[in-house]
Amino acid sequence: MKATLPILLIIFCQSLAGQSSSGPNDAGTFSNNASVGTVAWTNQGNAITSNDNYALATVSLGLLGSANTNYLVATNYGFAIPGTAIITGIKVEIEKHYFITLGLLSSVTDNSVRLLKGGTIGGNNNALGAWPSSDAYSTYGGSADLWGRTWSAADINNSGFGVAISTHIAAGLAGLDMDALVDHIRITVYFNIPVPVKFVDMEGIQLKEKIKLHWSTATENGSRHFIAEKMLPGQNEWKAIDTIPAAGESNMIRHYTAFDESPGLNNLYRICQVDQDGKYTYSNTIRVAFDPAAYPLVKVYPNPAGEQVMISAAYPVTLLELTDFGGRLVRQIRLPGTNSQAVLMLDRLPNGIYNLLIGTKSHQYIQKLILEK
Repeated sequence: MKATLPILLIIFCQSLAGQSSSGPNDAGTFSNNASVGTVAWTNQGNAITSNDNYALATVSLGLLGSANTNYLVATNYGFAIPGTAIITGIKVEIEKHYFITLGLLSSVTDNSVRLLKGGTIGGNNNALGAWPSSDAYSTYGGSADLWGRTWSAADINNSGFGVAISTHIAAGLAGLDMDALVDHIRITVYFNIPVPVKFVDMEGIQLKEKIKLHWSTATENGSRHFIAEKMLPGQNEWKAIDTIPAAGESNMIRHYTAFDESPGLNNLYRICQVDQDGKYTYSNTIRVAFDPAAYPLVKVYPNPAGEQVMISAAYPVTLLELTDFGGRLVRQIRLPGTNSQAVLMLDRLPNGIYNLLIGTKSHQYIQKLILEK
């Protein structure tokens, strides 16, 4: 039997769509959290928008005195990140400034700037440094900064997601009333949306009278099923040959198999992946050759034959034509194509060498037949 080598194609599919973002969003809930510092924030809700109305922390300090404020907590940002999103970064922007009465070498700086997850303050402290003396936005984190925590879309969408800010106020050589003022706090979230399926590989091999297609996926998100499609050279239309249910949700290697029951000599194949919402994407295309000599699709017996010959084919037979050595048609039978076996009577034919054409709906085969009576 002639060996048939598989054709293997590695499909380099990008597993993630381009980075997306949501926001900047404004908080819906503000509060004072006394888990750090001693100076409370008042009018916390004024930080909802940039309008020169301020959340305020104020303290009077003596020579070289200092104090930390409590956390000004802003939560309930109203995000609606898609459930399959992979969070890649979080950016917080705080519009703020300080005011000091008769300050000498006095300062207001960040003490702690952390995110809340499910209402709990934690993760990295992304404090920057000195506050400006007039309103300006300071940016904390960014498109690739997760603040030392792992995040799901549900974490971001939760009303307990937000940010907490504590400041350090130092009097220096002199300082009477010292104020930290926050005008606005907004958050932008960055994320990637995984494509529904990440293909790993695809191959097609001849398996007896069929072509076997095999493909693997590394991840699946919301996949419904796969459709194996074929197109023959010279055609302009892909035709479905098999439909295979998908895993739906998976983070492990999954293997799938489909069969082409009626391959041509040269075949193009691709896989159409259909999502739960009806959207679809395609794999790359592979070409698989079919070698009829590698598997006897037609059997003619007995050969040499006498008064009749039996034909057994892999597909229903539609036509039998017998020609003599000179190419003259001596027998012809047209069949309905409902049976893969047929009988051809050879009566009143002289001994000799003939060519027998066996036709099916998709193939034609020619077999040499010797007639000996």
